[in-house]
Amino acid sequence: MPESGAGIEGVFGDFDAVSAVHEPGVRDLFERGVLDGVGCEDGLLCPAGPVTRWEFAVMVVRVLDGGDPDAPDGHRFADVEAGLWWARYVERLAELGVTVGCRTGPLRYCPDDPLTRAQTASMLVRGFGIDPAAAPAGFTDTAGSVHAGDIDALYAAGVTNGCRSGPLLYCPRQPTTREQAATLLHRRISAANPQP
Repeated sequence: MPESGAGIEGVFGDFDAVSAVHEPGVRDLFERGVLDGVGCEDGLLCPAGPVTRWEFAVMVVRVLDGGDPDAPDGHRFADVEAGLWWARYVERLAELGVTVGCRTGPLRYCPDDPLTRAQTASMLVRGFGIDPAAAPAGFTDTAGSVHAGDIDALYAAGVTNGCRSGPLLYCPRQPTTREQAATLLHRRISAANPQP
């Protein structure tokens, strides 16, 4: 449930900056309490700003688990301080098999890095168990990417349309914005729970 029971406009002073195409997703995730604590600063969502890896961990875990995780017994990532409020979400994301981190030696999560669109695809495919695509989607900018199969799967599942058409592009290296992250999660929730 959203903080303080206020409507989205009362919590995020920049809600009017959300693109029309992303408004349903942002509103849905807000109403589910998924966006609590993941704004760019107090009272602002910064919808067109990049979502960080820790922010996306919070969002995905809340969607997958339907709430907030318990504190873990330990932490596997050297760059995630146990005392940070969101550390338990990163640990839970790893427990769920959604992430393996960003680097090894020592194992790191890179929590403050912007999440790329390619990384987003892989996390969503792993988290929601999305089936592989029967055929490539036809994106002209994903060849050679370790995430290409997951990007195709996300497209086949109807979760993404890419970033541009003519030619079809996914823009895998671009950061995922907060509003895009909300829309992708909203689409997956809607696909998993169709209305009669």
